[in-house]
Amino acid sequence: MSKSNRAFVARCFAVAGLIIVAVFCRGVARGAGSDFLAEFLKFVSTFIYIGMLTAWGFSVARRVVQKQTRRLLTFAAVAGVFLLAATEFVSLFLLNVTAAKILFYLCCAAALAVPTAALLTAFCVGKPDGYRLPKSAYLICIPAALIAAFVATNDLHGLVFTELPLRGADEAAYGAGFYAVAGWAAVCMLAALIITLVKSGKRKKGKYLWLPLPVAISATYIILYAIGAPFLRGNFADAAMFLCLAFAAFFESCLHYGMIRSNALYGDMLRAAQDISVRLVDVNYEELCASVDVDPMSRGEMMTAFERPVRVRGGKTLYSAPVGGGYAFWTEDAKTPDVSFEEGGADR
Repeated sequence: MSKSNRAFVARCFAVAGLIIVAVFCRGVARGAGSDFLAEFLKFVSTFIYIGMLTAWGFSVARRVVQKQTRRLLTFAAVAGVFLLAATEFVSLFLLNVTAAKILFYLCCAAALAVPTAALLTAFCVGKPDGYRLPKSAYLICIPAALIAAFVATNDLHGLVFTELPLRGADEAAYGAGFYAVAGWAAVCMLAALIITLVKSGKRKKGKYLWLPLPVAISATYIILYAIGAPFLRGNFADAAMFLCLAFAAFFESCLHYGMIRSNALYGDMLRAAQDISVRLVDVNYEELCASVDVDPMSRGEMMTAFERPVRVRGGKTLYSAPVGGGYAFWTEDAKTPDVSFEEGGADR
């Protein structure tokens, strides 16, 4: 097993452990004799989920190379964090019924944003770094907006929620309109899966076999939750939390398997490469990783090369390009006659 695969498996076990702890807290809270202890354990459970989603959002912002994809995934992570945090705020602290209703409906709108972002992200798979979605792609936001408006006006028709999980009600009671929300989430996630797999082309046998697993589990969950399975309603009662985790798991799998370009494997790639001279540095020009045969590069040379290609020792030319979290520098044998730099230029 490669180093990157071992790290990926370790992250999976760590996430699974945190989820088990969160579920355990929820289970203990249900039987807690003290209201304070029950609310505290629920808060701990939600805090774990928020922490995982926040960490994933920051990680995506640093790893994903394609700008449009990075923005969509980061937006979905922010929407998910808002969704989980606002839901917990409503249940614990907000006493004004009108304000609680407004915030609860905003949470539902955020829940619709997550699967919609998943579908838009799927359109970006395999595209170049500077790709931008055509305006026509955003037409899929219209159904999401209409469903969100339908949810926001629930007080007028009562077709989505017949009871809200505010003070005095442990869980929401759903009407027929709730299935429009669940259906949109399921359709977007399944469409994102299909588009991603089709655009990714031929795959090595078995390598991507478990990629659909997060979506399959999510679809199964929606069905069981809709029919009122007691185990789910008792231990995994937060559908929004489950949707956010399924979203993150699916696209993290896409990142790991290379369907979405990331810089996570640059270090392994450079360390294994020979006969090339590449160095990755952070914004302070401190080395992060470099190829085996990298040429010497002083800080002054790198700072100058960031402005323009510069000739360095050995008659080579030093080039640069910005990357997530820093810069990449490499040397080539090509000449740049209009630019000069003293051999072994002094650091600045």
